[in-house]
Amino acid sequence: MACVSLFVFFLLSRLLLLHSAEEVNRTLPNCSSFQCGKLGIIGFPFTDSSHPLCGLLPVKCDEMPPTIQLGWSRGPYEVINISYTNTTLITRIKDLLLSDALITQKCESVTNFTLPNSPFISFKLTTPSQTLFKCNRTLGIASPRNFTRRNCGDYSLYYSHLNDDSQSFPAQCSIIQLPRKKHSDKDTLFSLLSAEFDLEVNVSEACSSCYGGGGHCELEQNGKFQCDIAKKVTWSQRRLKATVIATSSVGIGVLMVIICCFWGQGGYSNVYKGKLQDGCFVAVKVLKESKGNGDEFVNEVASISRTSHVNIVTLKGFCIEGSKRALIYEFMSNGSLEKFIYKGNPSNSNHQLGWETLYKISIGIARGLEYLHRGCNAQILHFDIKPHNILLDENFCPKISDFGLAKICPREKSFISMVSARGTIGYMAPEVFCRNFGGISHKSDVYSYGMMVLEMVGGRKNFDASVDFTSEIYFPHWIYKRLELGEELGLLGLLEKVDQENARKMIMVSLWCIQSDPSIRPSMSKVVNMLEGSLEPFKIPPKPFLCSPPSSPVDSSTIMV
Repeated sequence: MACVSLFVFFLLSRLLLLHSAEEVNRTLPNCSSFQCGKLGIIGFPFTDSSHPLCGLLPVKCDEMPPTIQLGWSRGPYEVINISYTNTTLITRIKDLLLSDALITQKCESVTNFTLPNSPFISFKLTTPSQTLFKCNRTLGIASPRNFTRRNCGDYSLYYSHLNDDSQSFPAQCSIIQLPRKKHSDKDTLFSLLSAEFDLEVNVSEACSSCYGGGGHCELEQNGKFQCDIAKKVTWSQRRLKATVIATSSVGIGVLMVIICCFWGQGGYSNVYKGKLQDGCFVAVKVLKESKGNGDEFVNEVASISRTSHVNIVTLKGFCIEGSKRALIYEFMSNGSLEKFIYKGNPSNSNHQLGWETLYKISIGIARGLEYLHRGCNAQILHFDIKPHNILLDENFCPKISDFGLAKICPREKSFISMVSARGTIGYMAPEVFCRNFGGISHKSDVYSYGMMVLEMVGGRKNFDASVDFTSEIYFPHWIYKRLELGEELGLLGLLEKVDQENARKMIMVSLWCIQSDPSIRPSMSKVVNMLEGSLEPFKIPPKPFLCSPPSSPVDSSTIMV
């Protein structure tokens, strides 16, 4: 244990140059403007993604074309142009997911467009918008005057090329707002919409002044704004400091970093909580030496280094020395999801999550998986989605972690080949361990997601031999029977009507996700739409079968055989 701790000290000392460089930048009165690919010279509130403390909107300038992520909204977005005037900042961006939808003309990809806002920065869509009405086809609505209907599976989209949103539609119909073209020769749905649009960016006066003084905008725990001002130092002091850092020995690094405590243990690793000199906490994942030739390390670095999403944990760095390997992640103060959802777990006795939080977590995880499957430049299949691998920050925002079993594959490939099964018993899709069920694809992650959300709903493992009645051993069968008979869900804490509806949506979506036939399962894009939409159009799926590896259905260890 002492050797491991010293090794971790050594690893973290290698990261001090990066963190200290960020600290040096924060002492500057103003972060300087920078060259960002075809965008030219840009500055605050934009910042290069390698220096996030210099602004509010990190741009990946090393990508061609440059991309940006806007808060909780889907992304990434391609940045086409940034223009400054005396009073207004306008940026033109392209929604890559919407662009794919317009090219393929897939209805299920047309979802509501929202813009994130915060106490620091706000956005205003200056491009014209198109109003769509999404209605279940069972409502049998005739197209109002000046409206056109497009049938999309079990629902219809109504739109007007005159953009008339004054018509009255039933309350069951949801409203979708999307950017539209200023002029179009055709009035078909996908010819009216535009994936490119202009945003007016407004930074609050307080935050702008804070950055102008060399500070960083932050929110206190009570939600109040504060300006974190770094200590002022002279240029010679900064240069001396940088020189000392660059030439510092491992011994100095050891003095700068303290490993606070042993945090937890995973299938391939031990995880520690660390603290850097600047006060930044990190999670240090030290991989076990006995597992293979480092395949899980290569998988994790190769896959997660391609990602940038609010629901994917951030990799800050990695280190290799001989057979020793470690990954350094952002620290997640609330740990993993599994300690909060299982009733009877001592660790969650005072932290049982409410239904609203569980619902938001399920949507956040779905968005993260949707990004992995469709938002990256290559499709990433995780293959180990389970509560233990979902981390929660201080606001219970979920982040997918542990990419040791992940596989990167071209997006155009429908199925992938694998020599061996990978995943965790109880969450592993049947086709992963038995090819008779179908080909392996992104739908394997969908299955794992469904099994996990059912455990979130039930507050227990899906397979629990300790329950009193045989009919309750397999939770998916038990909850399916209640839905089928129209009975009360029988779940604790479902008092509010909105919680009851959200719980039913989580259950219905999960039961669709755990279908044995991968072709029946929805994509993660569809899952997000189902969770965020109305409960009305939901159909009860076929009864799910009990599909687990026959060796040990209650075993929860991660395997790769």
